Amino acid sequence: MSDQNALTRSITKRLLSILEEPIPCDPADQRRQYCELLELEGVAQTARVEQWLLDELQVAREAAGEAVLITAGETRRH
Repeated sequence: MSDQNALTRSITKRLLSILEEPIPCDPADQRRQYCELLELEGVAQTARVEQWLLDELQVAREAAGEAVLITAGETRRH
């Protein structure tokens, strides 16, 4: 159980850190952030992170994904 608690604390700490980061302007960094959020979302659910944090993570992932799509659309137009 101690290992599970340590994992949950570690993931919670990383989630709180990434949630404080603004969405990057650089398209490659936007994609990196989106992929990291997507990966962390699955891990966080497995680690039984608190629901409010999972909700915040989902909102951040959706915002990052939207930024990636908008940038891709703008790039295609030019």
